[in-house]
Parts: sequence; structure tokens; C-alpha cells
Amino acid sequence: MRELKDYYEKRKGYALLFCIACWVILAFVFYHINDGILCFFDKLSTDTKIAIINENNKSFYSYILNLLIGFVTPTSIATFIYFSLLNYIDKKGWKKHFPQYNLSGKWKDTTIYTKGLDNTGWIASNIKSVPSYVEIDQTCHTIKILPSMGDFFTWRSLSADWDNANLTILYKVEYFGLLQEQGYPENRIGYESMQIDTSNLSDRQRPYKMVGKFWHCVADDGKPIYMGDVTYERET
Repeated sequence: MRELKDYYEKRKGYALLFCIACWVILAFVFYHINDGILCFFDKLSTDTKIAIINENNKSFYSYILNLLIGFVTPTSIATFIYFSLLNYIDKKGWKKHFPQYNLSGKWKDTTIYTKGLDNTGWIASNIKSVPSYVEIDQTCHTIKILPSMGDFFTWRSLSADWDNANLTILYKVEYFGLLQEQGYPENRIGYESMQIDTSNLSDRQRPYKMVGKFWHCVADDGKPIYMGDVTYERET
């Protein structure tokens, strides 16, 4: 989605500039800390007559301290801050600026099987599954359905993509218990094409409903074995 990509790249640039400024400040602070440590050892060796840092090894210790305290430490801290900021921007920051694109959270999934495929061909069906609950995990760049369990099935997304109007999901569902007794297969790969309902939504309101269709596929030839309608409603 273009808006989210632009947002991420812009905030990424801000984060880099912020961390460069942090590095300069940290390098300045740790430079004085390094000087203090060297002065302390100079005074200690003079007072105690112990050559902790004599003239031969003073430059070596100074170089090591400058490397560790003056460069490695501020660089490590600034790098940690930078990637922490990127992680926040990717997972949470964008949701405050673009709530209208935020599909993450828990949804109630209601499925109606309208057609099935048997030895005679397509037959009409009107099987309504027990509503199940799914959780969508969304970042600035990715979206997926976390493993979810219904009364007699489990399913999760294999891949997914979305824009400001549609969500498409390639998923795997596994049936067990009563559904297998009714003739459902052990598992199927499926595809969902969902339309995000944006009616009656303000510009800064999260979507609360999606409607669409699904198709289950036979693994060896790709033909649908079930198809139907599906509705997602957000859990508040």
C-alpha cells in the first residue's frame, strides 16, 4: 500500500537522523568518561607508586578505551535505538496515522458453504459453519491470519495481501471430528477474496466488517471442492 510505504520510508529517515544525533551526543559523553578513566589511573599509579599505566603502555590502554568507550559503546546504543524505532514504526506507529487501513485484531468468521463438488458435479449446499474467531496480525508491510481453531477445524493463512479495499488470503484448513464424519476432507488449501466494508466509516476509523467468497481446492488438480460466502465482523 503506497501510503504505508511512504510513511515507513519517511519515518525511517527521521529515525536515522535522530540516531545520528544520539550517536554524536553519546560519543561526546563517553569521550569525557574515557578521559576521566585515564586520569583516574594516572592519579592511582602516581599515588600508589604502582605502574598500572606507565609511559610504555599508556597509549595502548588509551587506544583500547577510546575504541570501546568512545566508538563501540555509543554506536551499539544508537544502533539499538534505531532498530527499536523501526520495529515500533512497522508494528504500531502506522496504526495511529492510518487507522482506516488497520485490520489487525480479533474477528468473528461466519462461513456458508453454498456449493460442493461430488462424483456427479456441483451440488447446491446451504451449510452454515459455527462462527469461529480469527486473529489478524498486521504490520506496515505484512498481514497474516494467526493459527485459529473452530469447533471442528483449524486454519491459518499461508500468504496474504491487502490494499485499502480488499484482503486476499491463501490458507490451509484442517477438519476433524464431526466435520470429517460429514464427509469433509482431512485438509484443504483454500483462497479467500474479501472486500473491506468502508461504508459509514469516518476517515480515522478502523474497518469493522469484511464480506467475500472462498474456494477450497483439491491439492493435485487445483479444482474447487467447496465454495461459499464468508463474513468477518470485528470483535470489539
